[in-house]
Amino acid sequence: HELTDLAALLRSDRVITVLRRVKARTGRSSGGHVALIAIVCSLAGQFAHLPEKQLAELQDIEKKVRGGREMGERTLHRLENLDFSHVGALVALPDRLLRLARAHAKIDVTSARLVRAALFLSLLLDTAARQGNIVGLDLDRDVLEAPSGEISIHIDGSKVKNSEPIRTALRPRTSELLRYYRDTFRQMHASDDGRAWLFPSRGGKHWAQTAANQTLQDLTARYIGMPINPHLVRAAVGLILEQSHPGAIGLVRDVLGHRNVATTERYYRRARPQASRQLYHDALDRQLGLKGRRQ
Repeated sequence: HELTDLAALLRSDRVITVLRRVKARTGRSSGGHVALIAIVCSLAGQFAHLPEKQLAELQDIEKKVRGGREMGERTLHRLENLDFSHVGALVALPDRLLRLARAHAKIDVTSARLVRAALFLSLLLDTAARQGNIVGLDLDRDVLEAPSGEISIHIDGSKVKNSEPIRTALRPRTSELLRYYRDTFRQMHASDDGRAWLFPSRGGKHWAQTAANQTLQDLTARYIGMPINPHLVRAAVGLILEQSHPGAIGLVRDVLGHRNVATTERYYRRARPQASRQLYHDALDRQLGLKGRRQ
């Protein structure tokens, strides 16, 4: 009888009781359903216009149970199986998708989807940004085109996970791809509400993260032989940097926008030994070649 309204339900002690029961059932004290329930309660508190103190208590609970922001074990396992041939094919995939679209010989939904996916992946690679920041790009606010034709992406820090703004020029090929998509295909996905999303969808919204994620995984599974999601693209960026600048963890951290270098170390310390052993095996083979010539 005490639960007379939403404010009574959202008392911090009651929310904690619910979270403890969920923890007992799932075995998780943070992340997963525990974090989801805490987030919902915090949002509901804002909707119910709770007193500032009560709302702060809910937000504090949410902060404590959100869980770590590091890469999960499943993604780490996939990272271990991501070799440089996959990375090379991933980097080449936007051009491949663009060729497929042009070979389609007509501008329709099929070619539009291919070019949209090519641009999405190119932007993920160029910016190393998270998928939410890419699908949420606004042509008027976030995409700047210089008189020289160079296009830059500027994303406010309030929209970025680590609160650091993203300011980066795109590679010339990505700038050209963006213009081609924008001028030829973008309107095929847009509604007539005047919104300036780079990746518009019907109803005035932008392309959903889940849809973009699934599209990328489908295409990479088909053309690379391994489904790669946007989070794994960021991991591939790290591998590319590690390959070209071995040991430059600070560089990887800066490009990926990690707050702490320890996070970067966790991403790559499991993949690096595998790559190092391959280099060692290559060195062994070269030694065998040298010995063979001497004999």
